[in-house]
Amino acid sequence: TRQSNSFVNKLMWRLGLRHCITQPGIGKGAGIALFYDESVEVIKLAVGPRYIDVLVHFHSSSLQWRCTFVYGEPKASDRHLMWELMRRLKSNSNAPWLMMGDFNEAMWQPEHFSATKRPERLMENFRKALSDCNLFDLGFKGPSWTFDNKQEGWRNVKTRLDRGVASPEWSDYFRDASIEHICSSRSYHLPVLMRVGKRKEWRPIGERKSRQFRYE
Repeated sequence: TRQSNSFVNKLMWRLGLRHCITQPGIGKGAGIALFYDESVEVIKLAVGPRYIDVLVHFHSSSLQWRCTFVYGEPKASDRHLMWELMRRLKSNSNAPWLMMGDFNEAMWQPEHFSATKRPERLMENFRKALSDCNLFDLGFKGPSWTFDNKQEGWRNVKTRLDRGVASPEWSDYFRDASIEHICSSRSYHLPVLMRVGKRKEWRPIGERKSRQFRYE
């Protein structure tokens, strides 16, 4: 965030990757980038200051699926703009859908650790947006939060702001997918690592007989 395209492209080479999609931000905290290597084909669907929406194809698989990377609105008063954006993006593709990133909002009160409660209305609006998009939380391993403001005493706030959510079709295909919150002292946010694991043979939705498992 808050970085120029030239800085982001230099970072791509430092990471040892060859491809990058970047969108500079306008305003506080905006800006997002997606790095990937030659083992995956990425097709842009839509890009904005707070999201990158793409189709993904691993060369080792016949399935083309969708991933939307997001960086949510930091201001609570503007957060509804992110939820409206998610609803608009839904129609971009019918492919199995994964969405990951910093949503800047928790889903439930137990995901928020501080001296004061998180406003229920804000979390309810987030849950409603996910429901409208038919996206479900994928769960996690590791610490219960992904953001820590690193202040002392009653001023300390820890919250689960970063997560992965997916459609039932995506979860049905990537049954062994898992998300881990990685401990780090280098940032206010913990890195979120997703492992897609083994993938089952893709079949059209009408041919599936397996029962969907959804995290709530």
